[in-house]
Amino acid sequence: MIPQMVRRAVILAAGKSQRLDSLKLNIPKPLINVAGRPLLVHHLERCAAQGIEEVYINLHYLPEQIRDVVGDGSKWNLRVIYKYEVELMGTSGAVKSFSEYLQDAPFLVIYGDNYCTFAFEELILAHSRRDPRPDMSVVLFELEDVSGSGVAVCNQDGLIQSFIEKPAPGATSSHWVNAGVYLMEPHLLNAIPGGMSDFGRDVIPSFLASGKKILGVNTQGRVYAVDTPELLRNSAGIQSAT
Repeated sequence: MIPQMVRRAVILAAGKSQRLDSLKLNIPKPLINVAGRPLLVHHLERCAAQGIEEVYINLHYLPEQIRDVVGDGSKWNLRVIYKYEVELMGTSGAVKSFSEYLQDAPFLVIYGDNYCTFAFEELILAHSRRDPRPDMSVVLFELEDVSGSGVAVCNQDGLIQSFIEKPAPGATSSHWVNAGVYLMEPHLLNAIPGGMSDFGRDVIPSFLASGKKILGVNTQGRVYAVDTPELLRNSAGIQSAT
């Protein structure tokens, strides 16, 4: 595989953060403005720059606002397909719901409510240069306080050995955490259970327990979450890396 063969991406955009309710923003979290543009627009721009052609976006909270901003994706030379979730499906459940479109080649999964400063090419190159290719590759970045994140422990070959979502104090010494950007081989779709499920809480630990090979791709880039009013205020000074 060469990087240009990754032509599809799923952007997860359905969630609503109740911790931002006090700000009365009345917009979906992926439309929060960071570094001059909505988070979702940053992701679409990065996808287009990487040669992605089709993007699948799940919707739930205030879906028409996202449709109004993104449209059919032609502004970025992308084809965008939406799926509305009556009930939230979780991160991995949402990806599985797009299975019919994702069967023939590796694809990206991007958490739409984070702002990241690394290039998707880092992940794609790391994944494609492995022989044999891993089943999945996960971007990791270093963080001091890991209590609110999914934490990975990797071996000397970079393969993830264990993954703990929001660990208790002292549960792990690793500070490499999930950046919310994955590259997945399509056969993994069959291993995601039906219904609601979450990558960090359910699916990545299950993949590891069943012997799936998951590569941790350490990046020196950063990921900025906007889950709370404090984090959103901290993001105000971010300069666009796109």
